Amino acid sequence: MDEKPLKDQLGKVKSGTPFRNKNFLLILFMILLGLLLLRLYSQDLSQDITRTEFLQWIENDSVKIVKIELQKTSDGIAITGERAMNAAEKAEQSETKFLVQTARRDPGNTVVFRTHMLDVDNAMISYWEAKKGVPVRVIHETTGWLEHLFAFLPILLIIVLFWVMMMR
Repeated sequence: MDEKPLKDQLGKVKSGTPFRNKNFLLILFMILLGLLLLRLYSQDLSQDITRTEFLQWIENDSVKIVKIELQKTSDGIAITGERAMNAAEKAEQSETKFLVQTARRDPGNTVVFRTHMLDVDNAMISYWEAKKGVPVRVIHETTGWLEHLFAFLPILLIIVLFWVMMMR
């Protein structure tokens, strides 16, 4: 059989791509890349612990806490910090070392933890600093208009990109 190229009504040869708009493939690629990056960088690698477990870590000298940060929230105090890995955790991490370091973007010697307490006073903070020898950082909540603008910037960029693509 003799195969002839397909021609449209004007006599032009049709291309073999099923999509008429070549920007469609670019947009599809950008969406897939965005979803991949969102999945990779939005992984929450922090360990949720109970208040009791956190207080046991403070009392236990074998647990080395590297960093403690306190931030007041609407329903109490959010405590985040980092503790040094023990030998078992380091051995487990060495099996999946590349993936963990890629997702965390750090050397991987610490484990990030977070917990929540209803109230923390200055005496407790001083005791934690004296017991663990690590300064406790208190984060004050200051949100300005610039932070709100940056929060909505990705949505605005998507809308502008959509508008520009539709106007073409």
